[in-house]
Amino acid sequence: EIFQSLGEQGVAVLNRDDDFYALWLELIEGRKLVTFGMNQQADIRAEEICSKITHQEFATSFKLITARDVMNVQLKLAGHHNVMNALAATAVAMQLGIGLPLIKQGLEQMKPVTGRLQPLLGKQGGLIIDDSYNANPNSVKAALEVLIESGGEPWVVLGALGEMGPDSLEIHHELGKLIKAKHVVRLLTIGSDAESTSSSFGKGAIFFDSQASLIGFLKKELKGCESVLIKGSRMQKMEKIVMQLVTNFRT
Repeated sequence: EIFQSLGEQGVAVLNRDDDFYALWLELIEGRKLVTFGMNQQADIRAEEICSKITHQEFATSFKLITARDVMNVQLKLAGHHNVMNALAATAVAMQLGIGLPLIKQGLEQMKPVTGRLQPLLGKQGGLIIDDSYNANPNSVKAALEVLIESGGEPWVVLGALGEMGPDSLEIHHELGKLIKAKHVVRLLTIGSDAESTSSSFGKGAIFFDSQASLIGFLKKELKGCESVLIKGSRMQKMEKIVMQLVTNFRT
């Protein structure tokens, strides 16, 4: 409906990497098209992506490639998905007549939103990745990629996902297998459906029936060599766990 409502002078901005790209292409019906993505045929694309942590901040650098110019960009954000977001924003901004130097400036000034993949210093010296704001299966996958790239012994603290419907138990079960496949060392879960996640993960997973017991376990077991991803739905209020583990919680 969005594409079909575009006027004759409208511009469709499409993700060239999307599995449904061919369908979206049909729907725009000859309107002006700008694409972004990692695909070599994309109008706006990224290469040489590198993520690291500097001074307790994520830094993701990449080469931004357009038909006009090539420039290096460094985001204060983590993850492939945020590079894709930056490419989409670049595509839109260029269509609005904004120059690449100003686009680069805007991208590099972006800061992570509280509870969205924030790297924080744990009281024991390890890394706490606060992604507690909310969760769905795709965002869990994206956060896991960031966790694995961050170094340290990977731990996941996962609160049950909300609003998953009748397939909730199966979704949580599959998440346990996904987390295990990423070579996560410990999985700690809370929230009734997340018990299925611990079960499918197997050895190294523990299900907790209260935040107090989960926090107590973390305070006792964390040694400072870990990278701990904390994530869950809003109703699990996982930020309360983060607050107990870090020295620089940001509201």
